[in-house]
Amino acid sequence: MQQYISSPKRTTQILTDYGIRLRKNLGQNYMIDTNSIKKMVSLAKINKDETVLEIGSGIGSLTEVLLESGAGKVLCVEIDKKVSGAFRNLFKKELDTGRAELIISDAMDLDYRKLSSEYGIKKMVSNIPYKIAAPLMLNISTEAPGIGRFWMTIQKDIADRMIANKGDKNYSSYSVKANLMAEYRICFKISRNCFIPRPFVDSVVVEAARKMLPEVIETDEEVKAFF
Repeated sequence: MQQYISSPKRTTQILTDYGIRLRKNLGQNYMIDTNSIKKMVSLAKINKDETVLEIGSGIGSLTEVLLESGAGKVLCVEIDKKVSGAFRNLFKKELDTGRAELIISDAMDLDYRKLSSEYGIKKMVSNIPYKIAAPLMLNISTEAPGIGRFWMTIQKDIADRMIANKGDKNYSSYSVKANLMAEYRICFKISRNCFIPRPFVDSVVVEAARKMLPEVIETDEEVKAFF
């Protein structure tokens, strides 16, 4: 029987073997619930011709299931060099054959318009590092019109801000900006007990569908000015 990277025992073993200590300042909380990962990937309905963007690939818990689902290619972004070393060993075959590609970088510094155009990316499926979830979603939404669908695991409080309506307690300027760019739907909840280290709040999987920008906002400069 296959033991997935996302199983508690295997995740713990990989972290121990590679001497990896997860860092709070990078928002590193690894999911140890394979069923939740499979459920999220199934929502994306990925086909063999698609390149999927994954932000915060870590040791590959989600990457493994995305590849198993038949994705043509998974473009992974990871900031931690030590974690990236483990990923390279675990996915050596997939990296060698081109089914996976790893970019070692701060996700907030990437040019998503260029990436989405170069790789033909239409979908993002990610367990987004908590620290950057809110600003990253705005960055990708404004910079990469080609990426039209998103499935992401984020903290419930961020999701509540995304879906808040005017008058709700969670409604803020972020709600206005986020909802200009996309429509959001909370798909299912994931307990904080399904992560290591255990965060202080529960998470949810959110599906986002890009909206067309208003006709009065047409260029990158105008989008940045609006925000």
